[in-house]
Amino acid sequence: AYNQKGLVLYWTERHADAIKAFDTAIKLNAKLADAYLNKAIVLYQGLEKYTEANAAIDSALKLNLNTSSVYHHKG
Repeated sequence: AYNQKGLVLYWTERHADAIKAFDTAIKLNAKLADAYLNKAIVLYQGLEKYTEANAAIDSALKLNLNTSSVYHHKG
């Protein structure tokens, strides 16, 4: 639920709130790779925090979320 909430907040350009929602999703389920990826997208595109975004992508990769979307955002 928090992962979806984070997406809605991102789409409405409430980036800081979106990060909080993704962090809550991760806290509740540390294996939710999509939350790490979504957090990375907000960090990168919304907040221009590139180092933090790469760390979130690395977390998604460690959880074996090996989709082209992860590699696209990794660069």
